[in-house]
Amino acid sequence: MTRIFYIFLGILLLSVSLSACNRKNDGAELVQKFMYPYSDVPYVYVFQDSLDPFFEMFERIVTYYDPLGNHLLIERYNSNFMLLESYDLLYDKDFQVFNHVLYFGQSQIIAQVGDSIFVPWQGSGVFSSSFKGTTEGIMFQMKNNKSLIQERGSFNWNGGKLLTLQVLDSISTVAIDVRNNREQPASTVAVHEFAEGLGRVRIRTLDGSSNLVLKAVLSESDWKKLITK
Repeated sequence: MTRIFYIFLGILLLSVSLSACNRKNDGAELVQKFMYPYSDVPYVYVFQDSLDPFFEMFERIVTYYDPLGNHLLIERYNSNFMLLESYDLLYDKDFQVFNHVLYFGQSQIIAQVGDSIFVPWQGSGVFSSSFKGTTEGIMFQMKNNKSLIQERGSFNWNGGKLLTLQVLDSISTVAIDVRNNREQPASTVAVHEFAEGLGRVRIRTLDGSSNLVLKAVLSESDWKKLITK
């Protein structure tokens, strides 16, 4: 149980923020300025931990269209190019989360997401999710309290400075060992920063254990070359 729990906690620690909150057109327009660009071809963000340069994280952004509208799919990979999780957002519906999946090697567990938003438009919001997977007999429950930080930040990129939207992300999790009727809780707090015109560019934990920063943007062809070396 301990191994699976800490894998899951690591995913949550670095995961993209979710929140269930009221939609307002003006707020949605504000957040849209700080979201990932919509592109006809996939692209990949390369993050590096400034506290541990050997630790990297990758986000592959894919867009597609179906009867529900335009989608923005975010796939997150670890340093070994292993897929850890994905978020499927409805781009034309205030970035409502359509699907959220965690991956454990060849297996996967899908959350019951409901009506949830990628970033709170204003004030604060709460996102609760249960992953009712059967991976090694473990069930996961997550509660995510999110709030916008009123003060804007900044991010240096390509010789310039971009304005950032900051989101305080407080996550509490419980890993439940169904077979042995045991529970193991954990919690973490981080600040996620979204730069205007770029999307998420930094994840900084408040305990100082991690500071993931966007370092490069790769084309799909460069990404394929990287993972096939």
